[in-house]
Amino acid sequence: SAKRFEEARVHSEYEVKLQPARAKPHGVLATIYHALGRHDEAIHHDRISVGLDPQNWMSQIAVAEWELRAKRHEEAVARAAYILLHARNSLPAMRVFCVGLLRLGRVEHARQAARAFVRAAPNSAMGYRLLAQAELAAGRLAEALAEAEQAVARDAKASWNHRVLGQVYKAQHNWAAAATAFNTAWQLEPDDGYAYVEAANAYLNTGDAARAAELASIVASRWPDGHPAALDILARAQLALGQGIEALTQARMAVERNPKDSYAHTTLGVALLAEDNLSPAIQEFITALELNPGNYRARELLAVTYARQGRFAEAFREAQALVGQGVTDAAESGYRALARIHQERGEWEQAIDSARTAVKLARHNSSNWAALVYSLVDAGRTTEAEQAVREGMAAAPGHKDLQRLADRLTGSSPAASTDKKEESSSPVGALVKTKEYAALSINPEQTSDFSPRCRRIDIIFEKFPLYLFRIIRR
Repeated sequence: SAKRFEEARVHSEYEVKLQPARAKPHGVLATIYHALGRHDEAIHHDRISVGLDPQNWMSQIAVAEWELRAKRHEEAVARAAYILLHARNSLPAMRVFCVGLLRLGRVEHARQAARAFVRAAPNSAMGYRLLAQAELAAGRLAEALAEAEQAVARDAKASWNHRVLGQVYKAQHNWAAAATAFNTAWQLEPDDGYAYVEAANAYLNTGDAARAAELASIVASRWPDGHPAALDILARAQLALGQGIEALTQARMAVERNPKDSYAHTTLGVALLAEDNLSPAIQEFITALELNPGNYRARELLAVTYARQGRFAEAFREAQALVGQGVTDAAESGYRALARIHQERGEWEQAIDSARTAVKLARHNSSNWAALVYSLVDAGRTTEAEQAVREGMAAAPGHKDLQRLADRLTGSSPAASTDKKEESSSPVGALVKTKEYAALSINPEQTSDFSPRCRRIDIIFEKFPLYLFRIIRR
């Protein structure tokens, strides 16, 4: 009970005063401080204990975990290696070792270490989870999925296992499965704000904007300062729901809370664009790119907005910059932008060609199929548009946006034909110019990682020789 912990604290503090040069009293007091949530004081005494007795493994592990949280990754890896060399069965140290290596960008070495973890503890879900994270970092998605499933099979009640499984599904753009995994994670751990945010993002990418808004609202209310990404997702969900004014308010709040977040500025630009405030939108996209030149979505939207202003030379420049980067994600965004630019110029065949190229690059992305459908519709090729929707639904299952497109193309939605003036220029009437179209078309899949971003440091791996990976035998 709390009362007993307080009594133990008083006694242990007295022991430390009596024997300040002994490691054990400091270690015991640190353990009690950790139990009471007084982690800074606990680490202080853990460090003293380690200085007095380097083989106080409990304190060594506590310090290593603190170094990992403090992003002192090289020190955490070195300390974990020391523990593993002298206390070979320390699985917590192995976890610090693997995670630290991943955060340092030493992916292949992290994979070797995680495999050693699995060999040493084949029934431990943690080992499989770490191996899944290492495979994911290496881009080996099939292997990552297999290992994540093994982790869940060994401990289905651990929130972290479902989080990692969701991360793998997210990397595969399997948004429906990712939503289920992240949803399970926050149900198992209701205080896990990150899982709420990721679930909301996954639901949004399946087209379930209402569910995304619900989860993002929970995060924004429970952790008003802890998860600025929730406001960004809430704004994007409100855009998809046609709530432009509310979206603009949330997007501005997101930027105020985190002015250096490139994606928050991007969403604010989208909200301004949806309200036809083109010049302010352009400034937000430019700011987003200044903060993160690798924000492909912001550059795509900048190109589209230039085109809407008739600034085609600048629009083509931004789109071609994406295509020319030699990165699939960037090229995909670039061809999607080119499709929109050609649409603005009335160049329907070129728009179709660009959209088809985007689809070839990433068939799983519903935004690419939407770009193709709209290009075909504007060209008057409705039958091909209907076929494209069907193919898109097969290639990107679970995306409600494509289902809505299918409903409107077949006339089963009451919004499919409401404006006679629009009908004269487009086979699907108001669909092409509605704000829902704007929200869908300029809100491609968001795959940003909302977990704390860790800077990858290039270090000389000789500090941590390869024999460290052999310390746990088969």
